[in-house]
Amino acid sequence: MSKDWRIAAVVIALAMLDAGRLAWVCDDAFISYRYAVHFVDGIGLVYNAGEQVEGYTNFLWTIVLAFGAAFGAPLPEWSIGLGLGCYLMALIGLAWKPNQTQLDWYALLAGASIVHFRIFATSGLETMMMVACLVWTLRCFEANAMRAAFFLSFLACLIRPEGAALLGLGTVWGIRNKKAWVPMCISLFGVFAYALWKWWYFGDLLPNTYYAKVDEPRWSQGLDYLWASFGDHIGAAVVFVIPLLCWRQLRANQWLSISLMAVYTVHVAKVGGDFMLGRFALPIMACGLMVLKPFFDRLSFSERLKYLVWFMLLWIPLRPSDARLHASGVGQERDWYPKFWQEEAQRQGEIMKTYLTGTDIKMVIYGGQAMLGFYSDAPWILEGMAGLTDKALARMPNRNRRVGHGAKATIPYLQSRGIDIYVNFRIQQPMHPLNWIDFGQGVSGSIIRYQSDNMALLRDKGAQFIDFPNYLDQYYNAVVQNKTSLAQLKLDWPQFVAYYFDHTPDQTRRLAFERLMQDTAE
Repeated sequence: MSKDWRIAAVVIALAMLDAGRLAWVCDDAFISYRYAVHFVDGIGLVYNAGEQVEGYTNFLWTIVLAFGAAFGAPLPEWSIGLGLGCYLMALIGLAWKPNQTQLDWYALLAGASIVHFRIFATSGLETMMMVACLVWTLRCFEANAMRAAFFLSFLACLIRPEGAALLGLGTVWGIRNKKAWVPMCISLFGVFAYALWKWWYFGDLLPNTYYAKVDEPRWSQGLDYLWASFGDHIGAAVVFVIPLLCWRQLRANQWLSISLMAVYTVHVAKVGGDFMLGRFALPIMACGLMVLKPFFDRLSFSERLKYLVWFMLLWIPLRPSDARLHASGVGQERDWYPKFWQEEAQRQGEIMKTYLTGTDIKMVIYGGQAMLGFYSDAPWILEGMAGLTDKALARMPNRNRRVGHGAKATIPYLQSRGIDIYVNFRIQQPMHPLNWIDFGQGVSGSIIRYQSDNMALLRDKGAQFIDFPNYLDQYYNAVVQNKTSLAQLKLDWPQFVAYYFDHTPDQTRRLAFERLMQDTAE
């Protein structure tokens, strides 16, 4: 090992240690975990048995998670290990400069220093797998290693839909190279076969998450997101600016990086970024890092001085104003998911599992509750914040300005989908006392619809709630005795129907109320 690589190993080790210190798992990762477990259990690549909805955007990542699940690995820890492994590969790829003895210190120092790289080295999501694949693909194109480049381009398409831009631009760039024709055609055929499978299995080429999160262009919010993501440090901003300054001096193989950087920038700006600060900016940064060295090599300073200046720039914060981002619900997602909440989700999930096992009870989860859904192993779950796993909800109009959180399910929609319960994990939804349900040990929630058979199962297992048929009898008697007015009954009746009578075949009580309203009206 050369002296440069020994020093690089120290830099990489320090970055890896800090990434390990920052290790975390976001809530969205637990959606992929559930898909992976169901795949291993033979239920299918589905969130709910019998419903083929592509509620993830990370096919290959989910399959690798399933591999760990098949061997009994705890998926949060397995995904953290995978993410750190991908970060290691990304750093090595950033350091390696094809056909040169000198390392790309500028790219390596940036990848080790920019905080978003270290934060999303884990998270439980595919972010760093995509970055590592992107870095190595671009390095392989630089080295004219076409087989490896197009194979990695194909894998990028399986990791995230945005990988198609890498394969598409790589095809345009390499089409004049006869050496690239065979691997290029094989990769394109592989993507075509993958698309056909998606159409056959899910009934759509685009993931359901696309419809849930992309409803209209959000240029202003997207630009704010990019500014905040690149503006954390001066060095990160420089990564974005340098390609714009030296585009005339770029060699042919560097144009691929710049073109891809431009495509990803426009895409992120158009969709409004993401609610996780920095996450969607990482592929753009990775592309920009590929052209740093040619720029710095042209500067007439000593190498050590250039490295020192660059290292200092990477650690000098800009601190851009993020008031508008916070108004849109964009922030540092890691701060929202300390280890405590995962442990609490597991505790509450185990409690709910005792209630839900052996039933067909359906529950709804909102933001921050996918981990609860995963640990509860509920037979059927609706992701109600954006409809990530529900085709109809995902296509509903966005009702607020937060990216990916706009089509929140209404109570009538949940009742139409047969949702039984909601659990108050982290988020307290508005609740009427009649809907309250207590599962014990600090776990409570709301009844969305009262289906007598399901509620009887929950009561038999120890859940406490108001017996609604008994409440109806008391209400009926109150109307007969003129303690409750007919006008009040007519106001409450539609809610009684939506909550109870539409889901429970109780014709005796229903007819009694209808006759009461009819006789009183006459």
